[in-house]
Amino acid sequence: MDKSILVDIIGQASSENLKMYFVTRILKEGIKANSRVLEKFDFKVYQIEITDEVRSYIYELSLKQFKKLQDNDELNFFDYDVIADETEHLFTYQMQNKVGSFSDVVYNQLNQSPQKITDLNEILQDETLWAY
Repeated sequence: MDKSILVDIIGQASSENLKMYFVTRILKEGIKANSRVLEKFDFKVYQIEITDEVRSYIYELSLKQFKKLQDNDELNFFDYDVIADETEHLFTYQMQNKVGSFSDVVYNQLNQSPQKITDLNEILQDETLWAY
């Protein structure tokens, strides 16, 4: 895949449709922070209202970052190829908690209506901000 296609798609998006979410992570009950457990965190998503000025700023900043990726010659995108019986390569993937547990956020929580918040400090009393 040509990286410029991704930048073109993002460039055609409208900043008016941009929403901002905060993702927090919470250590699961009974698991220590330094444990090497694959799924040791739960993640929660919250939506926050933002002004048009902030929305526009985040959109422009994101587009700028994707353009940097486009110009990075060390980063390449490859078209997905199904692994078949004839494939002569061995593919392995290290499972990481950040990827495995976070899939619930991507596939489930963002597709529902996340709770809207007005005060991040209330949430941060019990949870840790992980992403936005």
